[in-house]
Amino acid sequence: MKKALLIAVLMVSVMTVQSGYAQIQKGNFMVGGDATFDFGKSDGVKYSKTAINPTVAYFLVNRLALGLQGSLGATVYDRGSADARQFSTLAIGPLARFYFNENKFSVFAEAGYLHESLVVGPAEDFVLISYTGQDENREQYSYSHLDLGVGCSFFLNDHVSIDAILAYHKNLTENGYSRGQKQISLNFGFQIFL
Repeated sequence: MKKALLIAVLMVSVMTVQSGYAQIQKGNFMVGGDATFDFGKSDGVKYSKTAINPTVAYFLVNRLALGLQGSLGATVYDRGSADARQFSTLAIGPLARFYFNENKFSVFAEAGYLHESLVVGPAEDFVLISYTGQDENREQYSYSHLDLGVGCSFFLNDHVSIDAILAYHKNLTENGYSRGQKQISLNFGFQIFL
């Protein structure tokens, strides 16, 4: 009896893991995003960043989605004095995601390119991400960066997944505050498949 119960549990487990998920097939949409919380050091200055990163993509073929990604965020640079600087960012760009398998736990690779607009000023002159200070204290920059990542989607049902993404970011523009900056971040998010 115990052997039969064990075999039944194993069969159900294998069928659950092996069942395909139609949501990552040709013709479907993926809408969602993730949140970024990262920290690091750039040119000897510590920083912390928080961002919301929406995505929308269309599956051109099974397991391959192409679309757009965006980012809205704030970064605070701590120079170890009262002269803390805050950065407010808004970005948009193309995104590609490829799923290696169609299981309850689906592994994927992701690549994207973002063009970003950046406003910099004293940290006390920001309300969330909106700059409220005087114009002479504000700086504006534009730059681009490349994002590469690997992750895993855990499908809660046929239409919703929770994602974890380990991503590498490389600034491609040499200006102002973005001199070759490189970052690694761990992002958590969700996707809705339509």
